[in-house]
Amino acid sequence: YFTTPSNFKAMIDVVAKSQVSLISYDQGISSFAINEQGVVPSAVPNTPAPTPNPTNPSTQSVTSLTLVDTTTGKDIRNLSATDTINLAVTPHISIRANTSPAKVGSVAFFVNGTRTQVENISPYSIAGNPTTNGYGAWKPTVGTYTVSATPYTSTNAQGTSGKELKVTLKVINEKPNTNPTIGSWSSSASVHSSGLNNPISINASLKNTTNVSNVIVDIEIFGSDGKRKFQKYYTAQNFTANVSKSYSTSWTPTVAGTYSIKVAVFNSDWSKLLLWSSPASATVR
Repeated sequence: YFTTPSNFKAMIDVVAKSQVSLISYDQGISSFAINEQGVVPSAVPNTPAPTPNPTNPSTQSVTSLTLVDTTTGKDIRNLSATDTINLAVTPHISIRANTSPAKVGSVAFFVNGTRTQVENISPYSIAGNPTTNGYGAWKPTVGTYTVSATPYTSTNAQGTSGKELKVTLKVINEKPNTNPTIGSWSSSASVHSSGLNNPISINASLKNTTNVSNVIVDIEIFGSDGKRKFQKYYTAQNFTANVSKSYSTSWTPTVAGTYSIKVAVFNSDWSKLLLWSSPASATVR
């Protein structure tokens, strides 16, 4: 045994006249040597392992869920946090998850807490993509459902999960009521734009010549390519004859161009269009 002033003890083998090799050690010393003068050089401490960097969380997210007509492959509308689907009006449906970025590793769908579908390619559909329209039919029965979609960085719902989106859906199967003949609608809108990447403020006004109850007011923005860029709607709206109601919303454009503002009115289950107008537009530079 060799004892240093710091009470270091180690088993050593004499290799040459003035050298030793370390067999075992304690107190964190990794090696030492004795020179010809018998002086012990400073011991070299073990280098601690580097602290691993934490894994950055996924920045992927599901930004919206869109109800789709599987017969035509066309969008019906974006679903709100609590929404109603009438199978008597839209019997052939699917739900598409829209993600940011547009392409992710995979998307997992959950219905009432149970995973029901994993999609590795877009469109990310709740019932897969077996048809030429790109959407398999989701066939819920009458009832209430919690539907959520979660993005993942890898295929087959592997890797890091991103931000999920969850909606509560009431599914009914009721023949829609025939709306009585109503008076004439009129609409107007003003738009304020502060340029690219700044919110466009939209103030719309609606009125009817008669009393109207339980309708949906819908505000949409379309680009010059004819594609819808934004939608905001208000359910269970009531109107008093010749009294205007105002609606305000905003949307931030990320691409320069001219955008058309649409103001629409539907009956309570979206089965009948009562008004479709284009009262304003905005040019963003």
